[in-house]
Amino acid sequence: MRWADLRYRVFESQRGFKLVSVDTEKITESSQTESTESRSLQVPEPATSANPGVQFPPPILFVVSCLAGVMIESQYPLPLSTLVEISGLIPVGCVATGLGTGLLLWGLLTFRRAQTAVYPNKPAKQLVVHGPFQFSRNPMYVALTLISLGVSLLADNIWMLMLLPLTLAALTFFVIQQEEAYLADEFEEQWTEYSSRVRRWL
Repeated sequence: MRWADLRYRVFESQRGFKLVSVDTEKITESSQTESTESRSLQVPEPATSANPGVQFPPPILFVVSCLAGVMIESQYPLPLSTLVEISGLIPVGCVATGLGTGLLLWGLLTFRRAQTAVYPNKPAKQLVVHGPFQFSRNPMYVALTLISLGVSLLADNIWMLMLLPLTLAALTFFVIQQEEAYLADEFEEQWTEYSSRVRRWL
């Protein structure tokens, strides 16, 4: 073998090694690019279910209203019995409070059996349409209204009674409208059918 042929073969082998090295780098770069693209195309995890967005327990509105009535009464005494003659004020108050308490417990028990959220800061697992909810879309708010009415009569406090309509207006605006918008979006046709046959209150 001539020296020139040996040098040529060595040179060719070196070229081949270099070419393999270059190809390996390209393959590595290509795999890294594909890995990056696959990560960028990964489907994001689904977001958690929405909720009505009410960030406070609705019964707090009734509690605040009653406390405000007591505070106003302490400064400006105005017994209900001096303005309106209601025979059996105490018995009527007891009946209203008792009915409201029973209705409230019935609604809470119905929600518990349905295993869905009671307070509107969590997603609803299902649309509850049985129990007291077949007579009213908001039986627990009706119950709280009856309890507030009964307490007002028992306390002979006209201020509590006068603040009750404001409480219901705030409840409708800040709570019920948000709840109904959420339920309409979440349950669609089921909510449409339910709301068409059952009233918001009674």
